[in-house]
Amino acid sequence: MGLSRKQIAMLAVLVFGTFVTVLNQTVVAPALPSVMVEMNVDAATAQWLTTGFTLVNAIMIPITAFLTDRFTTRRLFLISMVIFTAGSALAGWGPSFFVLLLGRLVQAAGAGILMPLVMTVLMWTFPLEKRGTAMGLFGIVIAFGPAIGPTAAGIIIDRYTWHDMFYIIAVLSALVVVIAAFVLQKGGSTKKDVTLDVPSVVLSSVGFGGLLYGLSTIGSYGVSVGAAVGTLAGAVALVLFFRRQLSMEHPMLEVRVLANRKFLVATVIGMLVQGALLAAGILVPIYLQSLMGEIARMDARISLSSQITEAGYPDLELSDIYGKKVRLSSLAGKVVLLDFWSAELGNSNTLNAELKEVYKKYADAPVAFEVYQVAIDTSKPLWISAVQEQQLPWVSVSDLRGRASSSLGLYNVQKLPANFLIDKEGNIVGKDIYGKSPEQKPDELTR
Repeated sequence: MGLSRKQIAMLAVLVFGTFVTVLNQTVVAPALPSVMVEMNVDAATAQWLTTGFTLVNAIMIPITAFLTDRFTTRRLFLISMVIFTAGSALAGWGPSFFVLLLGRLVQAAGAGILMPLVMTVLMWTFPLEKRGTAMGLFGIVIAFGPAIGPTAAGIIIDRYTWHDMFYIIAVLSALVVVIAAFVLQKGGSTKKDVTLDVPSVVLSSVGFGGLLYGLSTIGSYGVSVGAAVGTLAGAVALVLFFRRQLSMEHPMLEVRVLANRKFLVATVIGMLVQGALLAAGILVPIYLQSLMGEIARMDARISLSSQITEAGYPDLELSDIYGKKVRLSSLAGKVVLLDFWSAELGNSNTLNAELKEVYKKYADAPVAFEVYQVAIDTSKPLWISAVQEQQLPWVSVSDLRGRASSSLGLYNVQKLPANFLIDKEGNIVGKDIYGKSPEQKPDELTR
């Protein structure tokens, strides 16, 4: 291609950095169901992890034109990758949905700079006759990210958690920063006299933000005053933004190109395709994982004949914190409290403290009393930490598929916490016994 080794190394770093940010855009959708369970939010709220990212990305792209004139390629690339790395680490930590969303928005601020930056660098690095080849290679690399993103995310989430997924992205991004610091050349000339048109930035932010908020709210909750005002304000701001760009000699975003009919048609088609892909990317993982949860429950019921104990209740065989399998039926002959909980729910932790007192009271009862507690979590480290910190003395096992757990389906559990009291003959004699019941019921059965 007629490039020096230094140029090839620089382009490789730029393209790989962009690949990581594009990969990040598609790994979130498979994690949405897990996020919804852990953060206790609905799909309408969780989808802001994707739409919020897209919004900030869209706002940053036109601003990048100013930044590429004002700063060198090396400095701008390093700054954007550092911002993206910080956002990835913040999202990985994500103790609450607000922090997770904030991390995603910070990610988007960095990612929004990279794509147009790299495309600009390709334009001035490659000679005119080689630009088509360069853009084609760039397109192949960038298309590879969305292709493997959902699969990679699914494997990570199944084996670990969505937190680990963001930490992996943060590590890859940090690696790019370190390599880029040694490999990248300054590249490009800077213009100290260039200025950013602040009104254009404000109008585009209000326009895109208002329109996205309004339409998203209408789609999730129906028409409301707030949604209508947001949509209207966004539309008006975008009209003013376009009028301002047309009146400026050096606009922030060159919208005059839309006067070309072929370009306009291609842009509209691209918008429709991207909108459809984005919608499918959000909805399909939620639908499939919910559906797979139902299939798992149906499969559990179909195979129930091999899991029914002699007494007639569905048997469970789950792993404790050490990985040892423990069957519910192994506690036959004892009074058993089968308890479903989640370390992510505060009221479950409170009830554990009360249950420990009940457990201690019946430790020496004539008929043995035991608790078989099933954690319905998605984070194994969080569950193990809760068991160890609370020093739970009974049988603690887990079904780390969250609300898609087949254990919940076997006992038709609709919400957490939930429990079932099984007598020594194996009959279910009580359900959701809280308050004074945990002491009264076992007292009758353990005499």
